Amino acid sequence: MKLFFLNKLDYEIWANEAIISSMSTLQNEDNRCNFLLSHILAARVVWLERIKDETTTKAIWTSQSFDACKTLNIDIDTQYSKYLTSLDDKDFQTTIPYKNLKQAQFSNTLAEIIHHVFNHSSYHRGQIVSRLKELGAPIPITDYIVFSRS
Repeated sequence: MKLFFLNKLDYEIWANEAIISSMSTLQNEDNRCNFLLSHILAARVVWLERIKDETTTKAIWTSQSFDACKTLNIDIDTQYSKYLTSLDDKDFQTTIPYKNLKQAQFSNTLAEIIHHVFNHSSYHRGQIVSRLKELGAPIPITDYIVFSRS
């Protein structure tokens, strides 16, 4: 299971880099793209804090500059890589209690949460791709199957 999620993290990193590369071709920062990328990254931070039973401090619906997003992306990739690498297969079945943003209590396995985080990113990357298409920017290919061929 660990290898499965490390592979999904590699895909997450690859796909986010493709999005960032395409966004970097824009002559001006696009507020919608920045907002969505900021949300992806903030959600990844919040979920890792929940997993580690740390206080959640990141606002998930705020926009950051493109440069700030690029920096945060590298940082959060490193944090997820260190965390996932430190785990054993059995750790993915651990039940993690957490509170959502409305302070309602839930619990899910670590595997379910990590899967959710990566799926959440894919959903919002799709929204960014749609916006990039509207703006005439190069359309990044972020399909998992394309990643798996490389």
